[in-house]
Amino acid sequence: MSDADREELMRERLHRLADDVDPRPDALPTLLAATRRRHRRRHVPLLVAVTAAAAVAVLSAVVLVVPGRNAAEPVSVGPDSYLAQPRPGVVAEFDLGSGAHDRRLAEVPAATGALAADGERVYAGTADGIVQLAPDGTGRALPGTDDVPERISAAGGRVAFPTAGAVAVLHGGARTSVPLPPGLRVQDLALAPDGALAVLAAAPGESAARLYVLPAGAHDWRPLPDPSGCGPVAVSFSGADVAALQPVSCTDPRLRVTTLRAEDGRIVGGGAVLPAERPLEPGEAGLSTDALGRHLVSVPGGGQWLVDGAEVRDVPWPCTREGECAPDPGVLRS
Repeated sequence: MSDADREELMRERLHRLADDVDPRPDALPTLLAATRRRHRRRHVPLLVAVTAAAAVAVLSAVVLVVPGRNAAEPVSVGPDSYLAQPRPGVVAEFDLGSGAHDRRLAEVPAATGALAADGERVYAGTADGIVQLAPDGTGRALPGTDDVPERISAAGGRVAFPTAGAVAVLHGGARTSVPLPPGLRVQDLALAPDGALAVLAAAPGESAARLYVLPAGAHDWRPLPDPSGCGPVAVSFSGADVAALQPVSCTDPRLRVTTLRAEDGRIVGGGAVLPAERPLEPGEAGLSTDALGRHLVSVPGGGQWLVDGAEVRDVPWPCTREGECAPDPGVLRS
């Protein structure tokens, strides 16, 4: 084979390599080895230079030609803050990174400490019902919430809170009452964007609370298996999955957030261990989840952490510049 033929063959191979936007990891070394075997030593410098240029072309093709990624666009991750009530009747935002008191969102007379967030909508429980707070701090009382809600959950334009023997759901100006299994005492609840419900509740004669899930459109509550054997202490939704805050074991009070499939309770995420120092009662801690799948775990008198996959970060307890601190857990903006 002449030098001209070898050069043409090499060019064809390089073009095929550059056209492949997802080359095998060994494509370039293989081409180098094959070409070196066919060329005299005096052609090696030229080959290396040409193949290096081809490698740059391949990388450029991978970066620029991948379908659907021709133009990089910034992705908003939403506000890096959470909500808490540092003093009676005041709802404020706090920075997750520094713990600084960002701003006062609203004054809510007779607030009970129950909070929930659904995007830009914030809900606060009061002695007269639930108040919805707009981004500018103005509030309006929600109809159909004459009860005094101890806990609130909000998602997908819905608001849920426990009542005697049922869970009340507000949606589109209407109130629906979802009956609970007889005798259940709700210690925590969570609402998914599609309308599914989860409650942490104790049945008569049971010392530990269990998780019960009501899928969207269903009528029967499903008990989920208890991964720890000694009961979760808080519940939230992480997308379509249930996030449960639970002790590592019945003899180890440290906590972790375990993610469970809502349909059968199968564990799909274990979570890092949090340095809790004492056993907790169901409903004593706060667990909230944002749209990025991060969890805020708040233990009054015990600490506060942001759980992002395997990473755990300490978050200062919500206190004002004047030293007033929230008695109740904070809530992530979703």
